[in-house]
Amino acid sequence: MGLPIKFKEGHILKLNRSLYGLKQSPYNFFEFLKKKLLQCGFLQSQHDPCLFISDKVICLVYVDDCLFFAPDSKDIQVMMDKMQADELAFNIKNDAAGFLGIKIDCQDDCIELTQPGHIDCIIVTLGLQHADPVCALAPKANLRQDKDGTPFEGDKSPSTRNCRGT
Repeated sequence: MGLPIKFKEGHILKLNRSLYGLKQSPYNFFEFLKKKLLQCGFLQSQHDPCLFISDKVICLVYVDDCLFFAPDSKDIQVMMDKMQADELAFNIKNDAAGFLGIKIDCQDDCIELTQPGHIDCIIVTLGLQHADPVCALAPKANLRQDKDGTPFEGDKSPSTRNCRGT
């Protein structure tokens, strides 16, 4: 995004307030990004405000990171060109590996998501680096909805709070 005013070379602009660190900064950026995505033909999901869907491309947003999905990568490039022409600059990576610390492994008709960095952080936080590892993997099966179960409340333990990012 360019500067809205012209200024002399060798001069700088003084900000009257910080752009980063303000409580409303993430909200303001999301509103800006949402407006641009809507202008480019995306519709925001009513079920997940961070999910945007167009005719050929799906966009997932997390703070200032976006993941774009489409059956044909050319459709993503067309959308990126359109968005870049509309004041949005992107650092483009061709792989979603490592997005939010999630390792994405695609094989045949299966997508496996793991968080090795998160797991390592929890092990260190709990002091289990030297514990004897035990392999107790859950069977590979599709997850089903537990209609009779109680909702998960989550662990409120402060010892793992920094690993969860909360």
